[in-house]
Amino acid sequence: MNTHDREQLQTRIKQALDQPLDANTQQRLAEMRAQTMHQAQTKQTRNRLVPALALASCAALAFVLLINQPQDRLPAATSITAFEIVSSEDELEMFEELEFYAWLAQQDDAG
Repeated sequence: MNTHDREQLQTRIKQALDQPLDANTQQRLAEMRAQTMHQAQTKQTRNRLVPALALASCAALAFVLLINQPQDRLPAATSITAFEIVSSEDELEMFEELEFYAWLAQQDDAG
C-alpha cells in the first residue's frame, strides 16, 4: 500500500466517522453505556461490602472466642472430690463442717 492509497483510506475513514449516527445506533450506544455504568456501580458496591463483611465476621468470631473462654478453675491436683472426702477418715471433720467451708469460700470470693 503506497502513500497515496493510505491518504485516501484515511480520508474515507474520517468522512465516515464525521457523519452523524442514526437514531438506532445512538439508542444502542446509550443502552450499552447504561448497562456498563450499572455493572460498574454493582461491582463498586460489592467491593465495598466484602471488607465490611470480613470485618464483621472477624468481630463475631473474636466475640464468640472471648465468650467461650474457660472460667478460672482450681487446678486438678488441688481439687478434692466428694468421694475422697467420704472415703478418708482423716477428712471426716471437714466433711461434717462442709457448710462452713462453703461459706468461707464465698467470703473469699466476695472479698
